[in-house]
Amino acid sequence: MRSRHPSDRRAYCLQLTKQGDEMICSLWESMKKCEDKILSALDNKEENLFLNLINKLSKEESYE
Repeated sequence: MRSRHPSDRRAYCLQLTKQGDEMICSLWESMKKCEDKILSALDNKEENLFLNLINKLSKEESYE
């Protein structure tokens, strides 16, 4: 849903509908199941290392 920003007439505030919120929740659950399946091949130490490396890569700003 879209509504005007209360203090800036040039801007809009966006909000998910109930259907959009339900879709996000469903997608999140599916993503979590997929992640769990992928990470199940790793032991705890390997999983922590992998997640730390992914987090480090995602913080890099030089994707270009």
